[in-house]
Formats: sequence, C-alpha cells, structure tokens
Amino acid sequence: MKIRKTLIATAIALVAAQAGATSTMASPVAFSAQEKARLIATMNGERGKFGLDTDHGYRIASQHPGAEGHAISRMDHTYKGVRIFESESVIVTDKGGNVVSEAQSDRRNGLSAKRFSVKATISGSDAIGKAKKSIAAGTDIDPPSAELIIFPVMKTVRVAGAEKKAEADLNAVDVQDVVDHHELAYLVKTRMSKGQEAVFHNTIVSAKDGSLLDQWSMVQSVVGTGHSQYNGDVPI
Repeated sequence: MKIRKTLIATAIALVAAQAGATSTMASPVAFSAQEKARLIATMNGERGKFGLDTDHGYRIASQHPGAEGHAISRMDHTYKGVRIFESESVIVTDKGGNVVSEAQSDRRNGLSAKRFSVKATISGSDAIGKAKKSIAAGTDIDPPSAELIIFPVMKTVRVAGAEKKAEADLNAVDVQDVVDHHELAYLVKTRMSKGQEAVFHNTIVSAKDGSLLDQWSMVQSVVGTGHSQYNGDVPI
C-alpha cells in the first residue's frame, strides 16, 4: 500500500510538472509597446492591397513565441475601432520584427463599399437583459459581459462550376460561406448554473433593436469509457 501511494504521488508530481512546463511554453510573450505599435503600423500600411480604407485597422489579441526566434501575433480586424467578429489575421514576424507570413480569416468584405455606423441604439446592459431572457433562468457563476462588435451575417453559396449540380450531388468543396451583410451587435457572454447543470451561452444581440441574431452553447461534453490502471474501465 505504501509503495502504491508513493507511485501515485510520483505520478501526480510528474503530471503537475509537465502541466507547468506546458503552461509556461504556451504563455503569451511580453512584447514592448514599441514592437506592438510597429506591427500595427506595418499592417495598417498594407491595407491598400486588400482594398481597405483608413476606417479599417488591426488590434493585437495575443502574441506567442514561434520557431527560430519568430513571433506569432493574432490580430483582430477592426472597423472604426470596433472588432469584426471572427475576422482576424495571424502574423509571423522574424527577430527584426519584419512580417514573414500572414494567414487570414477575413470577414471584412463589403464594409469599405458603404458607410457603416458603429453607434449603438441600445446599451450593453440592455443586451445582457435580452440575452438572459432567452435562456433558462439560472445563477450567475461569472458576471455577464457585453462587447460591441460588428457581426458578419453569413450565407452559403455554390462555387464556380457547381451552379447546376443537383442538390443531392453537392459536397463540401461545392459550397462556401461568404459574408452576406454586417450587423452592429453585442457579443453577450453568460455563464450560469441551473442546479448541477452548467448553462454557458454566447449570444449575438442586435445593437440597433435588441433582436437575437445568433446564440450557441459554450458547453462541450463527451460520453465515453476511460481505461484506468486500478479500476478497469470507467464511464466518462
């Protein structure tokens, strides 16, 4: 029994050490204000090649170390200072701060073609009230939050060459999601509990009229079987 307890204690210590090492490796890097400002200025200077005007900008969301002294920066796309939801660039820079590569998830299309107001009609607290009203009542675990965003409303279209394909013959490469239009909205995050149940939702609430544009659960669950050393197969 003493040996078994020692082995378990050693295993726990090893797991904790590995977790600590992983956490250290994955933690954000501290970049200077000058380095951040230079990167933002560099990206703003490249707006023209994407057909973007000066209302568009970039905001650093996170930065991490990369291989061979490179740095990886995740940058939100903004319009008039407001974040465009799920529109971002991942930038790799070298030791000198020069851009090596850029990968985009770009949902800015159409914002430069017309003037888009970022003035909300309802408040963030009103948006939180609308979101909570749509969810089963519960007790707040964390205070709810509301972030003003530009929400791209997506639609699915057929790609070139698949226009005349029968619906039953379509596959994943025959269609793509594109931006239909944009809505000024709030991203409301509610983290509640109802009894033993976690009720975590993200809700998109129109900043113009308070209508719900989208909503999804942030709770992810899995059912399966775990194979333990001492207790055999156990349900998960």
